[in-house]
Amino acid sequence: MIAELELEIIDAIKSDPLAAHLRAVDALPDLADETALKSIATAAPAVYAVIGDYPLKDGLATVGFNLLCLARNARGVNASRRGDGSTIGLYQILDGLTHLFTSLATESTIWNPVAVRFLRNGAWKAAGISAATLTITGDIMLKPIDESVLADFVTFHGDYDIDPHQPAAEHAKWLAEPADHTTSAPELTDTLTLP
Repeated sequence: MIAELELEIIDAIKSDPLAAHLRAVDALPDLADETALKSIATAAPAVYAVIGDYPLKDGLATVGFNLLCLARNARGVNASRRGDGSTIGLYQILDGLTHLFTSLATESTIWNPVAVRFLRNGAWKAAGISAATLTITGDIMLKPIDESVLADFVTFHGDYDIDPHQPAAEHAKWLAEPADHTTSAPELTDTLTLP
């Protein structure tokens, strides 16, 4: 359900004439400044879809996405907010998306913008980025997962006994695909393949 909604939003933005003025249209896992800045520091002007929290009641959900809108301009902060005739500004991105998502019907729902929030903290400013979120919402009926699109569970692999006092970086190495065991190795490895 959420994956489909996210893709519908991204497709709607990419098919709008506004997309020709953006360097990136994609999704982000969250709006944490450090995560977002690492992922998108050089991509502005750009728009990223970020799922928000949503209430569930009687088989219905009012799903909200925050559209993280970013603008940058070498001429300064005023040009990054207003645009300069050749590079789109933050206000123009917000206006375009607000117009696009007003009663926009996609396959799963009808979207409407509900709020704009300007991100004025130091991390964005230090990166030279003007940033804001446009929150859009849509009502959907909850439905079960289509299990036909999921592959059968065939193999389980587990590595056991990492020292719990190892730093987070070491734990992250074990979680990588494939796992990195260059500085520590599991005492027990188990791989189970079903017939």
